Amino acid sequence: MKINNTLSVNWKAIKLNELVNLQYGKALPANQRKNGNVSVYGSNGIVGYHDKSLVENPTIIIGRKGSAGKANFSSNPSWIIDTAFYIEIINADILNLNYLYYFCKSLENEFVTPKGVKPGINRDEYLSNKIPLPFKNGQPDIAEQKRIADKLDKLFAEIDKAIKNTQTALEYAEKILQSELQKIFNKTTTKDGNNISLEDERYFYIETGSTPKTTKKEYWNDGNVIWITPKDLGRISSQEIDDSERKITVQGLKNCSASLVPKGSIVISTRAPIGYVAVAGRELCFNQGCKAVVIKSEHIFSKYLYYAIIMAVDEMKESGKGSTFKEISKSKLGKITVLFPFKNGIPDMDKQRYIADRLDKIYLQSENLKQKYREQLDCWFKLKQSLLNKAFQGEL
Repeated sequence: MKINNTLSVNWKAIKLNELVNLQYGKALPANQRKNGNVSVYGSNGIVGYHDKSLVENPTIIIGRKGSAGKANFSSNPSWIIDTAFYIEIINADILNLNYLYYFCKSLENEFVTPKGVKPGINRDEYLSNKIPLPFKNGQPDIAEQKRIADKLDKLFAEIDKAIKNTQTALEYAEKILQSELQKIFNKTTTKDGNNISLEDERYFYIETGSTPKTTKKEYWNDGNVIWITPKDLGRISSQEIDDSERKITVQGLKNCSASLVPKGSIVISTRAPIGYVAVAGRELCFNQGCKAVVIKSEHIFSKYLYYAIIMAVDEMKESGKGSTFKEISKSKLGKITVLFPFKNGIPDMDKQRYIADRLDKIYLQSENLKQKYREQLDCWFKLKQSLLNKAFQGEL
């Protein structure tokens, strides 16, 4: 936390190493924990329970590895494992533990970079942070610290209640589309419809991906062929994909087993992870972490197929095999069936378009609600940070 150069009168900033000790936790593998009610803390909170404690007094746990800098508070005896530190106050007469906890919370953003949370923190570096303290008669004002901490307790309790309500609303918004998909694509509902497998060559074929040799610069440099990876699929916010982080050259395409698939094909990540799905917005190819369902028949509407495959993602995940990364093979993917409306013995395009249009509207409604609730959550979290900033500038 950056200290305001104009701290309120009677406030001073003091290095943590003058006020606290930061102790290492102690390893306690899950298979060595015994049944008990003592909370076991890791870098991101409670990870289990044990029958003995490492720390008897209330303490603050600071993530050392993984969720580096994350602060948690334990008011009861606890065990802190070796991915975290715990704090011991040197003199409780000049520093309130709850006040210190909120200061540690204010530091959490210091360990987040554009690439994510730092992998670990240095104890001496952490202790070099300066905590602003109110003073009275030349000594840290413990009563004022308690007042500020108590006020933050009340304010944060109200904000946490609002956050919980918003998260519940967000979860509902995320289920709107899935609920409608279940109504439409429930495979027990076969009136006026038939299940078609993705390996049915009357309607589809499945294309696999590949990667050109990375040592061949001529396969990559100045490439303009869209080459999709699971990472690309995972970061898009729309239903279509028409660009990739990396591109390959035409020569690279010719010298690997990847093939271009047409616009409207359904691209699926089939490993690391299984289940990202998008409609190809243009002609493109992809690596071996993806496969595509290419439409052969004029009686199949691409957007309808997209929603049908979305509904089948859980089944795909269950079919995945592998020790390091689960992967669904081409043959297993081909066994997946989806429900299509039929009329006069062929898939009904008009009905497919009608259903896809209806789902598009529900999808848009769901996305708008999710965006609204995510923005609300962002506001609540920013309000928390704003209150912490005020608290440690003597303005609360």
